[in-house]
Amino acid sequence: MNILENAPLVACLALPALPKSVATARMYTRDTLKKWRLDHIVEAAELIASELVTNAIKATYSGLGDNPAYVELHDKVRPICLCLYRTSSSTVIEVWDETRTPPQMRVTGDDEEGGRGLWLVETYAKAWGFRWPRADGPRPGGTIVWAELATP
Repeated sequence: MNILENAPLVACLALPALPKSVATARMYTRDTLKKWRLDHIVEAAELIASELVTNAIKATYSGLGDNPAYVELHDKVRPICLCLYRTSSSTVIEVWDETRTPPQMRVTGDDEEGGRGLWLVETYAKAWGFRWPRADGPRPGGTIVWAELATP
């Protein structure tokens, strides 16, 4: 049984796979956790959500630039989905994208600007992983990357 099936609090947000969606994901995560009175994990959850959303965007982004016109977006922008679940002992952050690419931690050099996202997720989360949802479910296949934060 999936522990999230009976989660008492659930919040999900569909986002376009565009770089500007990362800020929206952070704000949504912060606002949701404050409503749930989980202020003590907001900072870690925002960081995790932004890293997972960034990775999902990189996996699906069509390279339209930072400020594409609507005509450029039509039928080209792929969706991603951010979900937050609150159980009796933890909060789970999930990000879905339509690709079937599993996340991989990279070894990065000290002078590299990127590539540390999953390392940060592993540092702040109690646990993290990924799964491939069934294609006949509410989401058409793809990959879900999740991270669990302890919330006593």
